[in-house]
Amino acid sequence: MTATRKARVPMAEQIRLINECRQSGMTDADWCRENGIAISTFYNWVSRCRMCVQAVESRIGTVMNLLDRISTKIVPSIRPKRVINGLLRLRKTFLQHLSQYFERDR
Repeated sequence: MTATRKARVPMAEQIRLINECRQSGMTDADWCRENGIAISTFYNWVSRCRMCVQAVESRIGTVMNLLDRISTKIVPSIRPKRVINGLLRLRKTFLQHLSQYFERDR
């Protein structure tokens, strides 16, 4: 007898399910049991999503450093502080939106 694998769940769907679980008020184990998801699979999703966020944060930091160097040394006429402040606001908003998926309300 051959075991068949379930279809992979896209990351966007994983994030939606993690968010749904966190907002349900149930324990992770109870929510997973009710929704037919192995708890180990659920925690793998959480771990992968957190790693993805860390990678994005790292890349944002790298881009910010590069922009800071470029804007102050090469193109001072474009008001670098204004550009950097705009990017910092964008980063803050982005991280706030992502954090809702990974914070526990309990």
